[in-house]
Amino acid sequence: MEPLQVGEPSYVSYNNYLYEIAALILELHERAIKCNTEFTRYEQVMSIDARMREIAIQARPRYFDVTVPLDRDWPWFIPWARRSLTICFAHKVIIIHRSFLARSFENATFSFSRRTCIAAAKTILNEANQQQDVNEPIIWIDQAFCIAAAITLSVDAIHRHPHELELEVHRKLVHGCINRLREYHNSPLAERGIRLLGVLLLISDPTRATNTILQRTRLEFDISKILAYAYRGPSNDTVHLDAFLSPICPDSARSGDNVDNEMRTQYHVDAADLVENSVPELFPAQSGFSNAFIFEELLARI
Repeated sequence: MEPLQVGEPSYVSYNNYLYEIAALILELHERAIKCNTEFTRYEQVMSIDARMREIAIQARPRYFDVTVPLDRDWPWFIPWARRSLTICFAHKVIIIHRSFLARSFENATFSFSRRTCIAAAKTILNEANQQQDVNEPIIWIDQAFCIAAAITLSVDAIHRHPHELELEVHRKLVHGCINRLREYHNSPLAERGIRLLGVLLLISDPTRATNTILQRTRLEFDISKILAYAYRGPSNDTVHLDAFLSPICPDSARSGDNVDNEMRTQYHVDAADLVENSVPELFPAQSGFSNAFIFEELLARI
């Protein structure tokens, strides 16, 4: 074995760089556990965010820098690794700010998280739309990251005023994500993402803004029903939005809509049951993490 020169890529370069990012995510969790208030936790988020940016700018190997011309002597996978790392890094930025994204829609103190997550989501979707080599492997996790980015933009769109320009821009990006997911045939992940994003697009539709069902101040939708539809729903595109109303939604919010009682009953499931029986766990039991944490914070305030 011979040591490589600094700046020379190898097969372990990709994982080494991801390790640095993963270590920061772990450190954030360790710091957050020790905090007693929401604002001290946010200080830790901002601190880790700054260090993530240092990794992206100063600690990133030059062969992973998309602005550096490709060298013929570099391994053939470098262009693919660049795209995948860009998507992965942007997704981890969303992960860092995820717990404050919902709060950022209501409290200007956390507005930095909203802007950061929106920018990261756009980076993911724009990078995923780049022309790819026909021989480039399909990395399934990139599909998941695109869905997470589209969810972020959807939730932001839901909290936009109907006349805001960003609302339509974000909805178009989500539409584009759905169309791209349709290219992945026989992919349960893509299929479920399409259904979930389809519901979120309906909720954010500005043409429905005059209906009291979609008041921006408080949207009474049952997340367990939306997730159940995403994981168990039919493959057709016909969706009755009223089927996803929360049982506590006042009758005034249902005016003018015919409620499909059968569909509401079909998709009314307990969130714990959904996680346990419908969604394969991402982590082993001894890790202490359930799939519930993926949805709780990001979608909690739709």
